[in-house]
Amino acid sequence: MLSLNIQLTPSVAEMEERYEAEYRLREDLFNRYDGSVPNKHGQGLELIPIMTIDHIRTLKDDKGTMTMSVTFVFTWMDERMMWNATQYTGIRRLSFNRFEYGLLWVPVINLADIPSHGKPQDVFGNHDLDITINDNGIVRATIKALVTVPCYFTFGDWPNDYQNCSLTLMTPYFADEFRFAKWGAAESARFLQERATDVEDFELIGVESTSYFLYLGMDVVYDFKELV
Repeated sequence: MLSLNIQLTPSVAEMEERYEAEYRLREDLFNRYDGSVPNKHGQGLELIPIMTIDHIRTLKDDKGTMTMSVTFVFTWMDERMMWNATQYTGIRRLSFNRFEYGLLWVPVINLADIPSHGKPQDVFGNHDLDITINDNGIVRATIKALVTVPCYFTFGDWPNDYQNCSLTLMTPYFADEFRFAKWGAAESARFLQERATDVEDFELIGVESTSYFLYLGMDVVYDFKELV
């Protein structure tokens, strides 16, 4: 028995019906949307952050910097963005670019300690930004960026020396209102090891991430429970 699945091009009428349903869905979602931080039963919002290093472009030991292409993926829940797909011709997902998401709340996430920048850079200010919203209220933002981060170079153990480059993501929110989930991570793309060795003979040997809170803007606290 041979079974073939052939995807047919939707008719003009079907495309018009979907367009009208999507337009109506967007109107319904944002009709009473206030743009505030999503807050589930007063527990505060937990956002899952993932950063993937796509390619190391340059390493400048004389300036103590590394420039790399990265992809940020931020995922969070916004119950105000939930809908019944059967009421909108089966639409289960909406997509937005940085010019379209309008009133949708997105977090302020700054890149701190960036050389040659006097103030932190907002990650969501990048042009290469795509946002998808699912009918269950899950929002996912994908951002591609080129960032230059500070590095601490020491060559005393050359050629087996170890260099450390750091990147800090900071938010202006209070910990009971917004925080990064502990199961977020930073990782390298599968093909990075081969590509990184082409950059001035440096090799990426690992990526680590740590979450912390600033108590009263000074003391570093690693567990949110210590603040409550």
